[in-house]
Amino acid sequence: MLQRIKRVFVRKTALFSLLAVLIAGCVLASQQNAVPYTKLERRVGTETVETIAHSKVVAVGYVDSEEHLLSPEQTEKLEEILLQDKGYYFDKTKKCLFIPEIVFKFHHHEEVTILVGISCNQIKIIRPAEKSIILDYDPMGGKFHAFCRNVMIKEGVAKQ
Repeated sequence: MLQRIKRVFVRKTALFSLLAVLIAGCVLASQQNAVPYTKLERRVGTETVETIAHSKVVAVGYVDSEEHLLSPEQTEKLEEILLQDKGYYFDKTKKCLFIPEIVFKFHHHEEVTILVGISCNQIKIIRPAEKSIILDYDPMGGKFHAFCRNVMIKEGVAKQ
């Protein structure tokens, strides 16, 4: 009888250990796949962040001119720049007229349009049926401007 109790106990202990390892692995995997853009995600929404993060097709151009598709490398670099909390001031409102010059269109499950106002270091994020959001990107201004300039030159996008 005692032997039987020991075997059942050992089996249950092994089963619980296996279950604990499995759960820990799932939690770790979900944390690695989680998007760590806390402030940005709260401000613009999970769907917007996911669309920007997972877009395979991104078009770029000057406002009111022809758009060109970014390469996968350019798309990855743009996502890396745009999806960093430290790239924005979330608690400041500028008294500056937003004049969009460049447009990026992200396509995933939905379309997200980002208008860039270089003169004020602001972007306007537009999603269908949602209120647009303006963000101040002063902290990443130089890096973002250099990226935009390089993309526009490389793609041969002429300002009209």
